[in-house]
Amino acid sequence: MPWTLPAVVVLIIAAFRGGGTSLADVALHESVRRALMPASAHSLTMSDIPPAPPAEPRAEPPEPPAKAPELPAKAPEPPAKSPELDEAGWRKRMAAARAALEQDQVLADAMQSHVNSLTNDSLNRDDPAQRAELLKQRDRALDELERLTKQIEKDKLAITAVEDDARKKGIPPGWIRDGGLGDWVTG
Repeated sequence: MPWTLPAVVVLIIAAFRGGGTSLADVALHESVRRALMPASAHSLTMSDIPPAPPAEPRAEPPEPPAKAPELPAKAPEPPAKSPELDEAGWRKRMAAARAALEQDQVLADAMQSHVNSLTNDSLNRDDPAQRAELLKQRDRALDELERLTKQIEKDKLAITAVEDDARKKGIPPGWIRDGGLGDWVTG
């Protein structure tokens, strides 16, 4: 392999000649550097590190005087914040509103699927009695779907109400966000 030494020299000259800043140039520089470096003879492990010296014992604090001087009375502590006023409370409140909306949307989707199935079954029945029963079931399912649609609207209004309440009280917007990357990436 007599050509390897000239090839390495050409690579080194080419790598350092341009002073390029592209990622390809940086990769080339690194590959040349790694090719020219000798293989490591030893790798360090935790057993190679000496143990830390023992800590010196602390000096004991001086003993307090026999009678402590009178301190002025403490100012009364403010009342504890209600859970609704702290970050966890706001996050919990918003999460509950979003969970209710999501659950109602899932139920509405399932009910819509059920209505579609009953409609299809009723159209494919020849027996008028069975068809009438399927149509009654479909009507009940449509009533339930309408109720769920109204509930979804109420859930959306509840989320808007929490957001408005938080805005009026000066709550940071991050307290009522999902907390996932979805808000970060999209908004």
